[in-house]
Amino acid sequence: MNAPAVRVDEPLDDFIARHRAALAQNEPRHIVMLGLLDIAQRLGADRTKTLRTWSLGEGAACAVLGPGRLLLGDLTEAQCAALAEAMAGESYPALVGPDETAEWFVARAEALGRRFRYVMPQRIMAIAGPPRFPDAPGAGRIVTADDTALLADWLDAFVAEAVPDDPPIPDARKAAITASGDAFFWEVDGRPVSTAAIVRETGRTTGISLVYTPPDERGRGYAGSVTAAAVEAAYARGKTSAALFTDLRNPVSNRCYEKIGFTSVCNGHAYKPVAD
Repeated sequence: MNAPAVRVDEPLDDFIARHRAALAQNEPRHIVMLGLLDIAQRLGADRTKTLRTWSLGEGAACAVLGPGRLLLGDLTEAQCAALAEAMAGESYPALVGPDETAEWFVARAEALGRRFRYVMPQRIMAIAGPPRFPDAPGAGRIVTADDTALLADWLDAFVAEAVPDDPPIPDARKAAITASGDAFFWEVDGRPVSTAAIVRETGRTTGISLVYTPPDERGRGYAGSVTAAAVEAAYARGKTSAALFTDLRNPVSNRCYEKIGFTSVCNGHAYKPVAD
């Protein structure tokens, strides 16, 4: 049997015409890839400065390399093997994919001599109805410029605890998050106790991340409350669903999101190449 053909870096408009509609049939599953494609198309910049693409067929059979990671679409085991062979000499800082795609890719890439470190088992969760707020005191509000220092500290703490393999969030990015109107606090008696942020938007779906509660404020429903507030803000902007990523090794956070109405879309895996 012939190996699947791989188109590398075809014109961006052609790649989008070939794959975007299929990816958009399940926006939560492919929200990061869709977001990158939307940004690249909107900027109209030299695509090699924003992302690279690999097409392995029709539908969602594709991969995108954007800032920070290689994202896999809906690939078969044979397509993952063909992609690993086509990318044998490529550099990428991390790899993520839904279902078994990342595992299939890594298996073939390791057979070709590359080494990887397993990062985490992931779950994509989504909500498409009204969020159920926990029975917690307080109210949500948008982060303002006066909150810059506190939010920056909490973003650093989020990275250190939730995604320690990721690089620190640059100061410019922290400032942009603060100024965007996309970050939220949950407050009790005027005191911020938890935060969450809208980090990307596609046609119908908003991506939520950066959910952080200081250790001494946990277990009181604040993380669920601020996440629910972010969902309501997304709906107010005309979106009909919201999605987020969880670490399957953290059952507490998974239960938190389930309680407010999120359900599982799919599981996946994240890896990092190991330098020789």
